[in-house]
Amino acid sequence: TFVLFSYGFFTIAAQSLLFREFITNFEGNEIAVGIFFGSWFLWVGAAATLVSKSRVLADRLAANVEILFLCYLPAFILQFIMIVRARELAGLEAYAMWSFRDILLTSLLVNAPVSSVTGMFFPPACRWAQANGAVSKVYIIEAAGSFVGGIAVTLLLWHGTDAIAIFLILAAVLSASVCAVRLASLAAPKTPQTVKEHFSRRLGLAAPAMSTTACLLSFLLPVVFVLLLMANVNDTLAEYLQAAKWKKLLSEGAPAGAFRTARAEYLYGHYRGQWLILREGSACETFPEKAANGRIAAISLCQNPTADSVLVVGSGIGLCRSFL
Repeated sequence: TFVLFSYGFFTIAAQSLLFREFITNFEGNEIAVGIFFGSWFLWVGAAATLVSKSRVLADRLAANVEILFLCYLPAFILQFIMIVRARELAGLEAYAMWSFRDILLTSLLVNAPVSSVTGMFFPPACRWAQANGAVSKVYIIEAAGSFVGGIAVTLLLWHGTDAIAIFLILAAVLSASVCAVRLASLAAPKTPQTVKEHFSRRLGLAAPAMSTTACLLSFLLPVVFVLLLMANVNDTLAEYLQAAKWKKLLSEGAPAGAFRTARAEYLYGHYRGQWLILREGSACETFPEKAANGRIAAISLCQNPTADSVLVVGSGIGLCRSFL
């Protein structure tokens, strides 16, 4: 039950983080939103169909369902990197606009890792539930985990927590659930070949050999992720990621800093005598911007040269300076 709950908790939270990064790298393109979810569920369905059609594959995955569950961690890291490098994968320069074809093909590629693991996990989970009651139990527990995971990731993003720190929290929860299953198996009443038969009875399979590596990983991984979080490794990785995003658009320098809101991450710094703020892969504010802002200010003041006060709606730090 804890594994299924963690499954829902991790998948919805991971999807939120990946979607947030996806929208940033696709510059908030509205068409990309539909393509993201369409390609996500396409890979889920394709992987689930493959597992359900192959008896041998289904048996192997069901016998090693905890290891499959841990595959979420490298899958998330791979997909996150692919999304950050989406333009390079599509062969697009930083200044080029995304076409529908590029968005579609790139989305199909970058959404494969986590979605495929999700699709492969569901059929073995349903077989486990069928051996212990009703298959609807999988959906109920997974939905409960998704509900809690959705609230948790929303609160963390609202608080300004970076994506890497949230991933370490999710990884600790996910690996802790596998650890709990292993501890429960060791605490189960022992008969000859207890641990093997315990899992095989639950999954309705021939007794699988317990993996020493999986046991060791299940105990060590939660500790490792908590230690990484306490050591603020996420800050170092976040700075590296911010520098990569800056250089993707600007050839020189590095961001002087960054801040996060519930909407997006903002990078700011100096570039060729201008102070810039970057958001969603493009410059949302430049200062000073004499040419464009000077023209707007001049046109406005020509209509009312004696104005004592001016209301600027929207972004306009440089524009306010021009008026002043």
